[in-house]
Amino acid sequence: MNNSDILKDIKTKLRLSMNGAAASDMRSHGYNYHLNFGVEAVELKKIAADYTPDCALACALWKENIRECRILATMLMPVDDMDMSLAELWLEDVEYPDLAEQLSFNLLRKTRFAGIMAFRWIASQNVMGQYCGYLIIARLIQTNGEMNSRYRDELIDQAQTALKGDNISVSMAAQRVLDLLQSNAGQPL
Repeated sequence: MNNSDILKDIKTKLRLSMNGAAASDMRSHGYNYHLNFGVEAVELKKIAADYTPDCALACALWKENIRECRILATMLMPVDDMDMSLAELWLEDVEYPDLAEQLSFNLLRKTRFAGIMAFRWIASQNVMGQYCGYLIIARLIQTNGEMNSRYRDELIDQAQTALKGDNISVSMAAQRVLDLLQSNAGQPL
């Protein structure tokens, strides 16, 4: 099957898995995706398992501008094929926290440049970039547990600034990072 056939197959599976109530609930909370089938992550993982990870397929899925296709793109993009330039391009299309979470957890936290990118993003003006950055850093802290004191101090400053910001998702993610740093250090920040 070529990518065009695979995309058709995936869209058919998405329609069959559609959850109108979930899509409607997301819309009522301001998540106004171009197209949203309301398919839950568990079902999307099952769909993704039917396909071989492939960069061209993942990019084609991302370009569809459909919530579930973009989430599948994060699951089907080979980590080694994702570079910082492509990550920046994809981030520009992220408008809502649920997609930021999927992009961060399914893909970006696994890249070889995750820490560098995350620190760049938390210092940016892009709210979804900040959110992704804190999510990635939280996962890296959980996985690695250690951090250079210079980076730790910078992270604490950035996170404390984020706590004063207007975006609740970013504030909560920044607080999670501070909590993880405190529990790893065993002392108050």
